[in-house]
Amino acid sequence: MKLVAGSRAYLATRRDPATCARTAEIVGAQGQVCATLALEGSDGCAADEQIFPDGTLVLHEPGSCALRWWPGLGGAR
Repeated sequence: MKLVAGSRAYLATRRDPATCARTAEIVGAQGQVCATLALEGSDGCAADEQIFPDGTLVLHEPGSCALRWWPGLGGAR
């Protein structure tokens, strides 16, 4: 979970234990889930994730050059 959106919300991810597919969640300051988004192509079970301060989410599969990213996903609007 990372503080994003001008320090007004958090961006978190969840991984489905059966399929490894991830969803992103925008969580408000009071802990309420404000939005949930299925992350297409995020089903690598070993993928490392990084959330940048601007709300960009990056997934990298170890041993691969492939990256998936969602620029500004949790950024302020």
